[in-house]
Amino acid sequence: MLARILLFTALSLVPCILHAQRASKSTQNTPLSNIDHKQPGTPMPSFIFMAYQDTTGGATTISGRKNKKKNRFQAPEDPRYTLMTDKDLTSDGNLFVMLFNPTCSHCEDMTVIFEKNADAFKSSKLVLLAAKPMTPYIPDFAERHNIAKYRSMYIGWDSSGLVEDMFLYQQLPQINIFDNERKLIKIFSGEVPADTIRKFIN
Repeated sequence: MLARILLFTALSLVPCILHAQRASKSTQNTPLSNIDHKQPGTPMPSFIFMAYQDTTGGATTISGRKNKKKNRFQAPEDPRYTLMTDKDLTSDGNLFVMLFNPTCSHCEDMTVIFEKNADAFKSSKLVLLAAKPMTPYIPDFAERHNIAKYRSMYIGWDSSGLVEDMFLYQQLPQINIFDNERKLIKIFSGEVPADTIRKFIN
């Protein structure tokens, strides 16, 4: 009798164990898009952007290698743009992603601060990232600030919804700073003093 009770109990537990295992696997495979990327310590979401002209810093771009997502994202029709991903921005230093509007005077002023501190970017990288509707204004902005001469700086437009994942909808520019493992360290909204920025450059 005892053996039958034990056998019944064991058989009753099997579905519960299998369900728990499935739930565990489901949690492990949760996509990054379910993460709040505005919280410090969270990983930077994977993204794709169109880098303008010679601001690609010699990176190996999607067009130069096999990529499973290649069919999802069209190559830019404008030859002045190069398709790049976050993988092209790997380095030993921090990564600055400045969400900006090329027609915004505060964004203009912040870019000047970065230009003046460009020599400090030994390992760090900077991406000036605009939303797609701002595409017509990027060439003039890039050329006015001569972004191409700074090999650690890139400028382009968001091709994968990164702005929606990271923007606080407060002020422009917004600067998201990630460490070398691409985890969020800090978010600044609006213009930031040069001394504050320098603390994060490496």
